[in-house]
Amino acid sequence: MDTGDRKSPRSLLAVAVALATLTVAACGGGGGGSAATTAATSPGTVPAEVSSTVGTFASEPKIDLEPLASRPQAGARVIYLANSAVPTDVQNVKGVESAAQVLGWQTSSMAYDGTPAGFANAMGQATSEKPDAIAFAGQEPDVAPDAVKAAKEAGIKVVAFAIATAPTGLTGDGTSGVALGIEATKQQGRIAADWAIEDSGGNAHVAVVSTPAFPSQSAKANAYVDEMKAQCGGCSTTLVNVNPQDIGKKVPAAVVSTLQSDPKLNYIFFSFGNLSLGVYPALSAAGLTEKVKPTTAVATPETFQDLRDGRMAMVLNLSVEVDGYLILDAVARSLATDAAVVTNPSPFQLFTKDTVPANGTPLSPSDYVDQFRTIWRITP
Repeated sequence: MDTGDRKSPRSLLAVAVALATLTVAACGGGGGGSAATTAATSPGTVPAEVSSTVGTFASEPKIDLEPLASRPQAGARVIYLANSAVPTDVQNVKGVESAAQVLGWQTSSMAYDGTPAGFANAMGQATSEKPDAIAFAGQEPDVAPDAVKAAKEAGIKVVAFAIATAPTGLTGDGTSGVALGIEATKQQGRIAADWAIEDSGGNAHVAVVSTPAFPSQSAKANAYVDEMKAQCGGCSTTLVNVNPQDIGKKVPAAVVSTLQSDPKLNYIFFSFGNLSLGVYPALSAAGLTEKVKPTTAVATPETFQDLRDGRMAMVLNLSVEVDGYLILDAVARSLATDAAVVTNPSPFQLFTKDTVPANGTPLSPSDYVDQFRTIWRITP
C-alpha cells in the first residue's frame, strides 16, 4: 500500500456528518455507555507529553507528505461531489479548484443533499461523465456501494477525504484512495483533548458534541474521550450525539440540556465547527457562558470570529483551503497506481484568542501552495 506520508512528530492524524436521530448520552472510554468516563491517572496533573503536544501544534505546521516520484501529468479531469448540508464541504470546492490550477487539471463540482440516495445519484451522474477521478468528503463507500463499484469498474479512481474505511485500490469494495485517513482524524481528537487537559490544569469535564453515525466523526470523538481517560485522572467526558440536520436548530438545546444536567461540565468540544452554530446564544440565554469553554476542530470563518470575540476558547485548525490540496494530492497518488492509497498528514494548528490573527481565516500553513508545489515536483 502506498501510504503517501512520511513519519514525523505530526504524522498519525474529518469533516463528516451523521444521519442519526438526536440523542444525548454519557460516554465510556470507547464512546458509549451510561456514565461519564473518568481517567485512572493522577487527578490534577498535566503529563509532560500533553504539554509537548500542545506546544508542537501551537506552531505553524508543515505538510508532512512524501514527495511524488514525478510530476503528475497535466490534463486529468476530476469531479468533486460537495455535500450541501455541510458548509465546510461546500467550501472545499474552492480548494479543489485552486489545486487543480496548480496541477494543470480540469475540475468541476456537483452538489448533493447529504443523503445516501443523493450521494448515490451524484456518483452515478459523475460516472456517466467519465472523468479520471471522482472525489468527495465524509461519505463511507458502503453508503452507496453499487455506485462506487460502477465508477471503479469504469476505470475511474474514487478518492475520499476524511473517512474511516480503508481504501482497497481499483479493485475491492472500497475507494481507490483516502486523503486524511482515520489515523489523522483520531489525532485531531487527541490534540484537542490535550489542549483542554493543559488549559484546565488537569480538571476538564467536557461535553463532546459529535455526529457519530459517520464513522470518522465517531473515531475523532472516541479518540478525544480515550485521550482524556489515559492522560487526566481529574477529567471526565460526556458524549452528545446529534443529527447534522439539526445544526443550528435542536443542537443548541441539546448542548444546554447536557450542561444543565451535569454542573461540573466546564468545557465543550465540537468535533467540527459547524456543530457550534447557534450554541453560544443558547448558552447566553441559559446563563452558562461564564461556566464553560467551547472548543472545536475543523474551524469555519464563523468559529474564528467566535474565537476573536470570546465565544470560543480554542480552535484546532485544518484549513479548508488546504483540504482541497490534500484531496487532489491523494487523487494524484491514486492515478499513478492501482494499489490502495491513504495519506495521514497532520497540518493542524491550535489557536486561542491570544494567538488568532485579528482578521480573516488563518491558513495552516500559510505557504501551503508552495509546499504542495514541492511535493508535486512542480517548479515555478
